[in-house]
Amino acid sequence: MVVLFQVDHSAHAQEPRSLFVEGYPGEVGYVPGETLNLHVSTSASVFTAEIIRLGGEDKKVWAREVTQGQACTVQENASSHGCDWPVALEMPIPFDMQSVYCEVRFRVSERGGKYVQPNLRQAEATCFFIVRSALPGRDTSILLQLSTNTYNVYNNWGGESLYAFHGAGGQPGTCCRPLPAFPVGIRKMPI
Repeated sequence: MVVLFQVDHSAHAQEPRSLFVEGYPGEVGYVPGETLNLHVSTSASVFTAEIIRLGGEDKKVWAREVTQGQACTVQENASSHGCDWPVALEMPIPFDMQSVYCEVRFRVSERGGKYVQPNLRQAEATCFFIVRSALPGRDTSILLQLSTNTYNVYNNWGGESLYAFHGAGGQPGTCCRPLPAFPVGIRKMPI
């Protein structure tokens, strides 16, 4: 008995590409009334973005689904000159928003390939921005000090950091690029 199978050679071509999402804010800090610009690169056509106000109790303050996700190119000098990705979404900072540290959570998911790896796949990334008082000292009594410059000198996303052990080294960094997937955000610790 001879059994013949028809081999679909296009099956290998149907393997899903890698799934990713990355993003960064246009500025590190904003005052109420300004517009937050988020720059996002993703392999998915749809992604979600949530803004979480971190504090004593985390609170979601904004969420959107974007249906025109796009993968952006990464320039060779992105680590020192920024990514220069287009703005993927905007959010006006409400005039009544208090000073706060906000984490942006980007998420994508898809079903994988047609013939292989047809399982649910997900990817996530985060970035942060600060809402600072338009009248410092008058309507706020607490100072939140972040190590933003430290995050950026150690940030090797896009090739290099300021320090040689991440690559060629010695290049000043920029905030206009994603942070790598290591924990650099605020950690809740008992006082």
